[in-house]
Amino acid sequence: MRPTARLVDKDLHIQCFPGNDHVEHYAALLNTYLKLTRGESAAADKVYFQPTSSSETIRCLTTHTNLLDIPNAEVIVLGLIHRLGEARQSTESLNGSEEFAWELRRTKSGRTVAFIGCRFSFWGSIAGDIIRVLATQTGARKFLYIGKLGTTIPDIAPNRFLATGDYSLVGGISIKWINSLQSLIREKDHRAIIVEGRHETLPSVLYETLEWLSDAKRARHDFVDPEVGHMAQAALESKVEFGYLHIISDNVSRKYSQDLSNERDSGVLERRDILYQLLNEYVSMYLEQC
Repeated sequence: MRPTARLVDKDLHIQCFPGNDHVEHYAALLNTYLKLTRGESAAADKVYFQPTSSSETIRCLTTHTNLLDIPNAEVIVLGLIHRLGEARQSTESLNGSEEFAWELRRTKSGRTVAFIGCRFSFWGSIAGDIIRVLATQTGARKFLYIGKLGTTIPDIAPNRFLATGDYSLVGGISIKWINSLQSLIREKDHRAIIVEGRHETLPSVLYETLEWLSDAKRARHDFVDPEVGHMAQAALESKVEFGYLHIISDNVSRKYSQDLSNERDSGVLERRDILYQLLNEYVSMYLEQC
């Protein structure tokens, strides 16, 4: 599912999986590359992208992937599934050579939970369309997304806290939902490690500019990533519950020794292991409350 390139006359066509944010992100990458290597004026008007509709994304998800093969479940967990061995009650990796792989388990209350992994990055708006398809296909009423995001709060060091919330700004539109993790995270013992905040959804990390940061702080937007708002919006449209619990992996307001440039350093990996363990504990508690 990685983009491919095709030369048409003198134009280079980059063919991406059709998700509007996904396509826009790659256009931003190419535009930035040209600016860095050839200068601002040389890059002007060189990169164009064709917007993609949600219906086109859904068509490709349902005809060119195995998403429709996922069985019925009452709860679906998406994201960093390979880090949730304890919550899955399995130490094995999800098998399969197709685009999506999954594993089912039953909670003590008898609910079926599907942990769904994906071989490609369902960037931005694609994540929302995956929820739209799964809500219809599997009958699931609860969705939980586990991942990573950045924060605009200067005092929050990366790889020390988890983030959640019930608000995101998506393309200038405010999305508000009932966080399905709310009753769990507001217990006193969890507040020291879980930060609740307001989120902003951006199509590309390249849009996280100084000007954007100033506006985000003014609007009191604490977190940023490409998916959360789209997933929440899709959940509202599909009348299903949604919650996210993410590792705060980067700080865009202040320079820290740990950031996205050194994610494989031993110090970062050690801190992440602690947070992955906490994620397993919180996801397990959430599933038993479902």
